[in-house]
Amino acid sequence: AMAEDQRSYVVVAVGCTGGQHRSVFLTEELGRRFAGACSVLVRHRELDASATIGAASRPHGGAT
Repeated sequence: AMAEDQRSYVVVAVGCTGGQHRSVFLTEELGRRFAGACSVLVRHRELDASATIGAASRPHGGAT
């Protein structure tokens, strides 16, 4: 669907009260799972941390 709409990126936001446990785990897990298929940037607003997981390019040569 993204390719048909000519979109080159997706933003997924996850939150929970406090933002210290479930949202951090879920965000890290999603980052690990998608890293094999596309470039992934995981950012934690409250943890003051940023990490890039995976360097694979998107299928079909799409930008990230």
